[in-house]
Amino acid sequence: MSSPGALITIAIPTYNRCDELARCLKSCVTHAPDCPIIVVDDGGSDGTDLMIRDNFPGIVYLRSDMNRGPGHARNLAFAAAKTEYVAFFDSDVVLDPGWYEAAGGRLSPDTILAGRVEQPEGKLEIGPRKMMPWGGSLPCRREASANVASSNNMVVPVGVYKKVGGFDEFLGIYFEDSYFCICARRAGIKVRYVDKAKVVHFHNSFFNVDRKRRQVRNRSFAMTRSSRNPLAMAVLQSAVTMVEICFLLAVGRYLGAGACFAGLMSGLREVVTSKGTC
Repeated sequence: MSSPGALITIAIPTYNRCDELARCLKSCVTHAPDCPIIVVDDGGSDGTDLMIRDNFPGIVYLRSDMNRGPGHARNLAFAAAKTEYVAFFDSDVVLDPGWYEAAGGRLSPDTILAGRVEQPEGKLEIGPRKMMPWGGSLPCRREASANVASSNNMVVPVGVYKKVGGFDEFLGIYFEDSYFCICARRAGIKVRYVDKAKVVHFHNSFFNVDRKRRQVRNRSFAMTRSSRNPLAMAVLQSAVTMVEICFLLAVGRYLGAGACFAGLMSGLREVVTSKGTC
């Protein structure tokens, strides 16, 4: 039987994370030695190209001419991949020694694999999650109920990617992976959670006004654009965002509340000018 690594290409978008990327790549070549690796530098300027040349000469290095977001970077990686499956990681994760065997043993041409994500201290960051009607996702006890994958640890069959049409580059960063899963499920594709396909995520998550604006904008746009009833979804997005705004006002984060409102207005405005649904 052929090695599962021969079927999986590892793709890693990165932007000015040279040191984190080096740590990620070391874990990839150690724990998934048979997997081809593609790094897409999304317009960075921190010497990532030289680090790869000097330390990982067997890795395929692609470079975007400007910072276009991880969706664009993943599409570039897919175009260059020559295997039947592509595994996506963020550049600030480290593969668990058992990831390769766990993911390789669950490959299916009509299924997106969602892996476990832990924080460095061992706390669960992302386990099995189910997307709710408004676009947020919540933990679910039954792994079979999981229906969304995070792009910092997911495996996508190339046939699924072609069926969906790739990642929506308009979204840039935030929610582009959830939107991909929405479109995949509409096309009859399943999402399967694999707990033993684990990565450790070295990410400092802190509140950021611009990040919040982008998150609300992308969620509002993607959920409304993909809805069978866009008007009802626009109302739901408005209601959910108002709850967020009220909470942020209550805790004194006034700029964050303003960012939520700006994101909502921007997302819904973009729906009016966009074409089609997934």
